[in-house]
Amino acid sequence: MAKTDRNSAGTDPLEAYFSAARDQPIEAEPDFLARIAADAEAAALARPARRPKPGLLRQLGEAIGGWPALTGLVTAGLAGLWIGFETPDGLAAPIEVFWTGAETEAGATLFGSDYDTLLGES
Repeated sequence: MAKTDRNSAGTDPLEAYFSAARDQPIEAEPDFLARIAADAEAAALARPARRPKPGLLRQLGEAIGGWPALTGLVTAGLAGLWIGFETPDGLAAPIEVFWTGAETEAGATLFGSDYDTLLGES
């Protein structure tokens, strides 16, 4: 037997109270209804607060693509600084020729003295 089946014979002790509540009509006071209507009208006319304009750094970050793009940009920048300060030995001679414009023997053998090396004509 379930708990709801205990008082199936109509001997529910709260039934008298429920039936009295059902018989009494529900009436709200007019001033209460007027206050509810005034509150609803005030809420409908109220404007939402204006969001402040984001700062310059936030606008720049959003223009780049947000945090994922900024982390990639910072990582690439730091890698460039690291490679710039700790240049690998294999890149030292070509970078020297590129930045100084000097034709050293390493530069002449790497890039050739003219376009013969690029064209494959030796």
